[in-house]
Amino acid sequence: MVIKPTKQNEYRESQATRFSGAMRLVKEEGGSLGRAALSFGVSKTSLYRRLEKGVNADWRSGRKTTLSMDKEKSIVQVIMYRSKLGVCMTDGELRILAQQRAKKAGRAMPKFFPSSRWPTRFVDRHIDRLTRKKAQILDVKRFKMSTKELIHSYYINLQEAMEGLSAAQVWNSDETSF
Repeated sequence: MVIKPTKQNEYRESQATRFSGAMRLVKEEGGSLGRAALSFGVSKTSLYRRLEKGVNADWRSGRKTTLSMDKEKSIVQVIMYRSKLGVCMTDGELRILAQQRAKKAGRAMPKFFPSSRWPTRFVDRHIDRLTRKKAQILDVKRFKMSTKELIHSYYINLQEAMEGLSAAQVWNSDETSF
């Protein structure tokens, strides 16, 4: 699988954002617990615990993650930067990057960190910025021919070839016939 940034129209809120919205609805607007949980798609019990104990909206039960949130955000930034260059990150590359970040931070790592399931859970934690897509196979020749300069020169040549033609003389001959 390839990890890519979410598109603007595919925006999904993170769990912390949904919980903070539900907590605001109950505290500030006087909404009911059940209605707030249903409206924001969170567990009623979890929302109740957060409100009663006064914990943050981004609180999670269980052991702490191996990487801090700052380290995870830096990994998200690397993924975003690579995607701008047109190079998405595979699960294997993400695992290697996470392992390097954990070693650099000097944290105690579990024996098999990161596991094969770690990239999926990582993307789930950052669902507001990342999504998983099935990789498209792009052979080496097509990749080498996809440079900015070659594509630009193709369109310049096409423009020169079509300069003297009227619109009635231009036909689209692809497989759609339109």
